[in-house]
Amino acid sequence: MIHRPTPLRTATALLCATLASGASAQDVAMGGGDASPWSLGATLSLTHLDNVRRAAAGAEQADLRTNASVRGTFDQSYGIQRYRANAELGTGRYQDNKDFDSDNYRLGAQWDWSSGGLLQGSLGVDAQRQQRAYGVDSGTATSLRNSQEDRRVFFNGQYGGFGIWTLYGGLSALQRRNSEAAYQYTDSDQGTVNGGVRYAAHPDLTLSAGLNYSRGRLPDFSPTLGAERFTQKGVELSAAWQASGASSLQLELGYVDGHNLLQPDRGLWNGSLGWIWVPSDRLQLNLTLRQGNSASQQGLTQTLTLTTQSVNTSASLGGSYLLGGRTSLNFSFQEGQRKYDQAIVAGSGVSGKDRSTVATLGLAYRLTEAASLSCSVTYDQLRADASVSRVATSTQGTAVTCSGTITLR
Repeated sequence: MIHRPTPLRTATALLCATLASGASAQDVAMGGGDASPWSLGATLSLTHLDNVRRAAAGAEQADLRTNASVRGTFDQSYGIQRYRANAELGTGRYQDNKDFDSDNYRLGAQWDWSSGGLLQGSLGVDAQRQQRAYGVDSGTATSLRNSQEDRRVFFNGQYGGFGIWTLYGGLSALQRRNSEAAYQYTDSDQGTVNGGVRYAAHPDLTLSAGLNYSRGRLPDFSPTLGAERFTQKGVELSAAWQASGASSLQLELGYVDGHNLLQPDRGLWNGSLGWIWVPSDRLQLNLTLRQGNSASQQGLTQTLTLTTQSVNTSASLGGSYLLGGRTSLNFSFQEGQRKYDQAIVAGSGVSGKDRSTVATLGLAYRLTEAASLSCSVTYDQLRADASVSRVATSTQGTAVTCSGTITLR
């Protein structure tokens, strides 16, 4: 019997090969000093959720979740080449809602290569499995556990070094699979190529423009319509400005022209503005504004399809404040809105809005160089108009988490 290599097996093999080659090179590495390239760590956390299934008021159900993970990393330079690898295994267990229990992993291996001149780049693979939390970020509350698995191979390079002009490009292949049948219509196989140019107009101002092309398929789009195939052509523009020693701005604009086999062709745009402010060595703030449109279609039957188009707007503010030498305060707030300009089910159109709010406040304490403790409180709320969910809905939940982390080098 012939066993065909899968992306996960390839990722694992390259991870092992990278660790082995890096270990053999450690004794002759340049610039590595006496610092060990290896690190091992573990994290244990307890979370109390007062509305684990994001049910409406009066139907909330509380639960206690335990998460544990172990991880290992390798990071070593050998001459002008650099080898990196990581592996993490985790598990999540619920006290009552056993159907939400999950086992996750994250693997990665990367070679940062350089020609010794103006040409450099990266080659790598990574794979991960995580429990996809539908509800807070998608607006589709569910009582189903869904493990989402991603596998990726990538290559990128650039020519120009620290000069005024830099050319860049890359290739990547991504495979995504969902464990729950209700979400397998989003399974995808996709390849992407991109390229562009960066221009350092000033030591504090960098401009870039790029093009990208993607081609792929949704193998389980519809049990009756079959697989969906798509191509996407996009353009990306960005500007980064270091306004002062304490403030920097990042502007990004993009447009994607999509062509599909089963769905209508459509153009999607997006833009974002980010501001980072570091007024002192104790305080850091990050503000991001985003707006764009999105569209998706699910083939339900031979004659019934669900098409959703929306304009998405969000604002997020996050930051940290160092209270002392070992204690820091972390906070974040995000407000989002989706305005549906067209949602068609069998030819009938509806429109409306849904809004989401997520706020987190946390405190971290560093016991030693290797160990730390942290606690946080997260509140989230989702509100939808009656025209979106047939009846006006509002769900909310609070999660209180305490965790401990240890890292050995």
